Parts: sequence; C-alpha cells; structure tokens
Amino acid sequence: KGFIPWDDDIDIIMPFNDYKKLLNILKNDKHFELKAYHIDGWFFPFSKLSDKNTIVQNDEYLKYNTSDKIMWGVSVDIFPMHGIPNSSILFRIHRMLLSFVRSSILKSAEKKTADIYNNSFRSNIYYFFCNFVGCRRWQIILNFLYSLFQNQNRIAYLFSPYKNDTHPSYIFNQLEEISFENQNFYIIKDWDIMLNSLYGDYM
Repeated sequence: KGFIPWDDDIDIIMPFNDYKKLLNILKNDKHFELKAYHIDGWFFPFSKLSDKNTIVQNDEYLKYNTSDKIMWGVSVDIFPMHGIPNSSILFRIHRMLLSFVRSSILKSAEKKTADIYNNSFRSNIYYFFCNFVGCRRWQIILNFLYSLFQNQNRIAYLFSPYKNDTHPSYIFNQLEEISFENQNFYIIKDWDIMLNSLYGDYM
C-alpha cells in the first residue's frame, strides 16, 4: 500500500477515449501543468502532469527543441492505451510503423549541434529528411496510425518496452477503490490479469 524501493514513480494508463477527456479537463487547470502531444514543445507519445508549486530539473530532454524550459514540477506520466489489430503479424507491422514515426518526431525535434554533423552520412540524411517533413506532419501521421484500430477487443500502450503489454479492453470497465500512501484511488478491478500478462508469476 505504498512505494516499493525499486520503483519510486507513478505511471497512469487509461483507454484513449478516457485519456482525451482527461486532457480536455486538465488543459486549463490552475494547479497543474499539462504537457501533451497537442501542446507546442512536447514531442512524446504520452502526457506529463506536474504540480506548479514544485520544481524538478530534468536534463533528459535538453537535446530537444522544447518551447519551454526543461523545468517542471513533481509529475506523473499518463499513457494512452490504443486498440490493436487482432492479427499478431499486423500488430507487429503496426508497431514498427509507429516506432518509425515516433523516432522521426524525436529526430525532427532535436537541436542542431556539431554532433549531428559528425554522424554517418545515412544518419545525416535521416535527420534532414525528418526535419523536411517536420514535427507537425509526423504527428498527423502518428494520430492517423493511432486511429486505425480503436474499437478492438485488446488494447496496449503502443510504445511499451514490455513485449506482453497488451490487455483485454473489458478490464478497464470495472474499477475498485484501494488505499495507497493513505489516499484512496480507483484502479482496474482485474489488476491481477494485467500484472500476469506483463510479468508472469509476479508474486
């Protein structure tokens, strides 16, 4: 009912339709700052919600052309879950396309530095191609790929590092209330199904 030593952050996942509703609610919140794919200067396929009354410096994003300072408050990451194709082969192809587009978005957002010009010829061609297309167009392509399989029986965070991070969509329909760090939160009722899918015998 609290943080475990080897995992000291909180990640939130939710179906894409709920994710869109949440972003709409939070975009003008006075107490929290929202960074999301549709906001200038944020190039990542998840959102970050941070407390405006705190400050955290994170050098991980310094190489990108963010439109704001690399400073924000204590935050949580919010990951959208999208529908996936029923065919495992089509799923792999879909994921490969998404990975390429995501890499192209990040590459087009990189700052021009001397290191870029010291890369291989192929790397430089890829860098200039990504910038020629531009972040906005890449994001339009990404959103189109997202939309292809929304009403499916299984959903996934499509950039998860876990191979088995796909889940039946119905498990997000029923919730239960739990206590965490002396606060009550709602989580999916069938959390055991998700944890088994991710980690196997996790206990």
